[in-house]
Amino acid sequence: MGADRYATSALVAGHFFPGRTLVGVATGLAFPDALAASPYLGSRQAPVLLVPRTGTLPAADASYLTGAPTIGSAVVFGGLAAVSDQVASEVQAALGA
Repeated sequence: MGADRYATSALVAGHFFPGRTLVGVATGLAFPDALAASPYLGSRQAPVLLVPRTGTLPAADASYLTGAPTIGSAVVFGGLAAVSDQVASEVQAALGA
């Protein structure tokens, strides 16, 4: 579907969750955090985006977040061991926060 797991998660979020106000963020390097996020996000009909633990936010994720003006908040799952402050800050910046 996408070029990598990050692009695929952004495509899935855009296709199945248009107009949402919340997005979840979890590392794309291990599945437990995204899996644990699923009941919480599912009950709110919100997507989960996969992101790298460190480095920069993938272009596909940034594009999804900047192109989704209804999303006002993001919940990071897994803590700093899973998603660095830098990546979490880039998510917030993409949301305009």
